[in-house]
Amino acid sequence: MKELQEKKSLLESQLQSCETRMQEIIDELDKRKDLLRNTDLLRRKIEDNLNYRKTKAEVDELEREIEVLEENMLKIGVSDTIQTEHQKLSQDRQRLLSEVFSYVRHTSMLAVCNLANNHD
Repeated sequence: MKELQEKKSLLESQLQSCETRMQEIIDELDKRKDLLRNTDLLRRKIEDNLNYRKTKAEVDELEREIEVLEENMLKIGVSDTIQTEHQKLSQDRQRLLSEVFSYVRHTSMLAVCNLANNHD
């Protein structure tokens, strides 16, 4: 009987050791999961930061190009040239529209006259 009690005590002790070890493993696993989540979050933040820096550099470069182009436009007077060209084209457009309307009106009058002459 004593032998069975010793064996039982030994098995309970082993069981307790196994449960303690299992809890240690579970705790370690939880720590590693947290570390992995934090690592993924940090990786995403780093990627976002790198993308932001890249995009910001591209925007800065484009802004510099725009400034240079605007300065060049002012230097060569492109703005005035474009405005003058626009006015000229608008006047040409008005003249051509006027000519087309005159032609259509003249053609319509001739057609009416021809119809009137044909009916007489």
